[in-house]
Amino acid sequence: MIPKDGIMLTYSNKHTFPFIGLQRRAMDVGGIRKCMEQRFITACLDSGCARLCRQEGIPNCVLLQLPHIPDGANKSKRKSRGQYSYSFVTWLKHELMYESLKVAGHVFFFDADVVILRNPWPETLYGRDELGNRISGIYDAMYQKDRGLHYKNCAESANSGIVYFRNSSQYHDNYYPLMLSKKNEIIISETGKLDQDYMGELIDEAKLKYCAFPSNKMSAACLESGHSKLQRDEIITYHAACAKDVDQKLSFMKVAIQAFSGNRVNQ
Repeated sequence: MIPKDGIMLTYSNKHTFPFIGLQRRAMDVGGIRKCMEQRFITACLDSGCARLCRQEGIPNCVLLQLPHIPDGANKSKRKSRGQYSYSFVTWLKHELMYESLKVAGHVFFFDADVVILRNPWPETLYGRDELGNRISGIYDAMYQKDRGLHYKNCAESANSGIVYFRNSSQYHDNYYPLMLSKKNEIIISETGKLDQDYMGELIDEAKLKYCAFPSNKMSAACLESGHSKLQRDEIITYHAACAKDVDQKLSFMKVAIQAFSGNRVNQ
């Protein structure tokens, strides 16, 4: 079940393209690749990514014409994840979702280091508490939990690695203008804050109906469950967040695919 007006987005460059290969490998293992790829758009941040898409036969890759992104601006105060280039790219997903929601009814965004093993769309119809009980939907916004922190009901601190938005006037008139007002602070300032540090708070302020995805189904390395406790009959997606480098992210992604399939992943 994918809404007829729903689309999925991710982005990559040539350096992170191996993530895209494992994303597709996971879809193959879950038997959902043909269905997912019809609505799955990969935004390429450089020509190398676009070339690899052609070579690997991955459809719906779109090369974005981006301004030069300087690497390491404000590096002395932003160190590991707060560099200008990183902040620019994490912000970019919000621009992509906003433009997509001008024409689509529903948008699901996945970071490239998210493996998708089952169709995630049914989870947008309702929320769940940590016991797995359904909480009435439909929601304007849903997102991955960040580090398993508990706030209220089914709402949690937000991780923007997996985000769902429904096309609504509240999103266009209330939420996106609030997020846009933080753009300079996210990209330019030296606070070290990223988009997800504002996202949950602004969704609440914009009065969107929202809920976090359950951690046993939309899991991540940052969450309490950890990749060592993945359950084959529960996992839908797995985000290789909090890994220290590309190699560790690839390793985490392979672990999730292996946990689902029971077969070692050598790619």
